[in-house]
Amino acid sequence: MVEPLLPIIEIFKVFVMTFIGCILLAKWIRGEKRFYTDMPFLFGIAMLFAAAGESAEVLMDLGLLPTELIIFKIRTTIVAFTLIFWLIATVLIWFSERPRLGYLIVIGYIIILLSVIWLAPEINLVRLWVMPFLFALFIVFVITFILAWYWKRLPDVHGLVMAIGVIIAMFGQALKVSFSTIGLTWVSEIIDLVGLSILALGLLIKPGYA
Repeated sequence: MVEPLLPIIEIFKVFVMTFIGCILLAKWIRGEKRFYTDMPFLFGIAMLFAAAGESAEVLMDLGLLPTELIIFKIRTTIVAFTLIFWLIATVLIWFSERPRLGYLIVIGYIIILLSVIWLAPEINLVRLWVMPFLFALFIVFVITFILAWYWKRLPDVHGLVMAIGVIIAMFGQALKVSFSTIGLTWVSEIIDLVGLSILALGLLIKPGYA
């Protein structure tokens, strides 16, 4: 049975993520010099993929889209591109002087993640098998952007605020499985949304050392 508040929160989440994605892309477009490796572009596209994946989840919860394994795998693949763009942003920081190694890491991540999604025999296993990829990337992301802030790199984004946002989103994701058993999935969705909003704020403001 679908929680009464869940579709409402999910629809609101879709609008917020779409709005954030458009704001980030607008910031990128307004820049004097634009590169596809710029943080606003990468995270703007990532937010739009996340919104698309969340839209599919809403349609399934409302019964407008069948909750079948193939549909869920397509939805998870869409969401996976959010993780891929996050990974690209992280790799660009650590491997700026060794781009080929960075490309290999991204390609390897994509191949393994998509293989896990499409080889899983049931929906619950898709969720379970993707979770390590999600949290591993979250942890690397948090460490990366805290260090970037501490070392006063990336003057165009606030690494500490971004890291705090990801920690909150990670907390929301971690609660989702346990909360779903007691009808409180909507609470974890709100926590996740707050985290993503703070992450976006970190992309829009500059640190004190800029």
